Amino acid sequence: MADQYGFGRYSIVLHAPVAIAMEVQRFRAMIGMAHMTTEPHVSIVSGIVALTDRDELLNRLRKIATEQPAIRITFTEPLLELAGRGSVGGVVPSSELVAMRAEISRRLPGIVSTSQPLDHSWRPHLTIYQSDDSKVRVNAERLASTLNLEAGFDAASLDLVGRLGSPPGGTQEIIATIPLPERD
Repeated sequence: MADQYGFGRYSIVLHAPVAIAMEVQRFRAMIGMAHMTTEPHVSIVSGIVALTDRDELLNRLRKIATEQPAIRITFTEPLLELAGRGSVGGVVPSSELVAMRAEISRRLPGIVSTSQPLDHSWRPHLTIYQSDDSKVRVNAERLASTLNLEAGFDAASLDLVGRLGSPPGGTQEIIATIPLPERD
């Protein structure tokens, strides 16, 4: 069900750059998940189920973005981890990434409601696919070594994403893209 802004859920994410997104899409197609609509990203805060003031949220995110150092996303070894209904690329929880998430979580109360507490345990990751299908899982395990996400990426922006429907389908829209500092 859509809220006053037209969405059912929101997330604050760091989207993967085009080259990595294309590699994830290639892998999804190989394992039978080409229909998955979720763009590859690292969730900073997900499960926002109510948003009382979108403009205020965006103002807070813009302020946080100006206060952050550049953030490098680095993947763990092994890259592909099977988790619940799908697979993720493990992300190293760098001090900059953890600090940004903590600051965002600290400034959200009063303007959002979430499906879980903002201080819940968090394991950063890049979602590769979401599916309960055992054939997809077998294909992913068999083809895992073909997934090449390079050495990671520099986070270019903090994005607010709105979603209607559940992954792997549904629709999503990037509501706002807030630039992050570049690395020297």
